[in-house]
Amino acid sequence: MTNDTTEPPTPSASDELLDAACEILRNHLRRHPHAADTAVGIERWWISALPPETLERALQRLVAEGLLRSRVLPSGERLWYAPQN
Repeated sequence: MTNDTTEPPTPSASDELLDAACEILRNHLRRHPHAADTAVGIERWWISALPPETLERALQRLVAEGLLRSRVLPSGERLWYAPQN
């Protein structure tokens, strides 16, 4: 019989940053339900000073939650927007 006394892993700083970014984005969408922007615009106007990979992960998480959708614009940039009921 083994005695496993290891504790569950604690969230890393990057996990905490991702959670915080998601919460900021959720709050923005609550206040602005018709918001839509590219990742550059989101970083500039919605949530600044966030590593691009963290922003991308946050946007993908909100897509998985059904709070965002995206589509590719003719310019090749991706537009992120809240789905309308």
